[in-house]
Amino acid sequence: MSVTQWANMPYQQSVSGLMYFLATGGIVRNHNGEWIIGYNRLLGSCSVFDAKLWDILDGLGILIDGGYDHVRIQADSLEAAK
Repeated sequence: MSVTQWANMPYQQSVSGLMYFLATGGIVRNHNGEWIIGYNRLLGSCSVFDAKLWDILDGLGILIDGGYDHVRIQADSLEAAK
């Protein structure tokens, strides 16, 4: 019998940039709101929208590798979450 594992990617991601070089990062929490892992990535030159996509992709990759099979993505961009 498999156990369903839920995780949340709350909107606590951040995108920052200096001279057109963006970095992004976020956190992942379990279904109880407990911290699982934090992550970041230096992106270089890209749009803020692209940075948000990378942020979601990185978080999902971490969760898939960790065996989570249900994820709730919370983002301030509906287009990025789609």
